[in-house]
Amino acid sequence: MNPRWRKVLRDLGGNLTRTILVVLSIAVGVFSVGMILGTNTVLGRDLNRNYLQCNPSAASIYTDRFDDDFVAAMRHVPGVADAEGRYSTTVRVRLGPRDTRSLAIMSVPNNGKMKINQGWPKTGLFPPPSRQIAMERATLAWLGLKEGDRITL
Repeated sequence: MNPRWRKVLRDLGGNLTRTILVVLSIAVGVFSVGMILGTNTVLGRDLNRNYLQCNPSAASIYTDRFDDDFVAAMRHVPGVADAEGRYSTTVRVRLGPRDTRSLAIMSVPNNGKMKINQGWPKTGLFPPPSRQIAMERATLAWLGLKEGDRITL
């Protein structure tokens, strides 16, 4: 055997713990790089597809007041494919005697038949019945609520 390879084998076997740790470190590094590249590929493809499914708006106009005529006029602006009017406001949610949090509420046009920035309920009815609201899952968790809980606005 070549003296160089004898030395390599003697060094590797001389400190077996160090050799095993180096091999494990390299394996973990290769596995991590593979996981990151795989996750990047899946997320890049799926996030973009899911985002485009909701038909995202390209622009938003914020105004104090608008009516159906204003929304119809926006549909006739060159380059605009569609327009919807939505009313939004911020309210305070009372969670306890001393615990209130801000909550943005948005109305949904046409009895829940949105064409732009669409959303789909995971559970429950959409649009919600009178005196009920549909809430995004992360907001429910942030408020410490579960589906069906009562809130005071």
